[in-house]
Amino acid sequence: LSDTIYKHPDIPASFRSMQYKNVLDYVLQNKNKSKKKITQSVFDVRFEIDKEGIVVFVNYYKKGKFTDSEVGLMFLLIKMPKWRPAMYKGKRVRSIRRMIINIGPNK
Repeated sequence: LSDTIYKHPDIPASFRSMQYKNVLDYVLQNKNKSKKKITQSVFDVRFEIDKEGIVVFVNYYKKGKFTDSEVGLMFLLIKMPKWRPAMYKGKRVRSIRRMIINIGPNK
């Protein structure tokens, strides 16, 4: 049970931060700290969050080579502040969370 990664837990993992409103706010405030430039794009991201709320894996729903923007965003996302971990039957569990991140021309 402890090694199971839940795609549909009772309560999904959620981003929490006193400093940032949401994941996009975190990215926009920190994108200059990335090793690669993050340019305008829509990113279809998959996060794995452990039962302590730490992002342990980031990937994209795509095939092929990653762009520099995708690598840059991946670098930022793996260093995110802790999340509220997912819950299943009242216990914290590892989970997968999918999110679309849209970085537009005005961001």
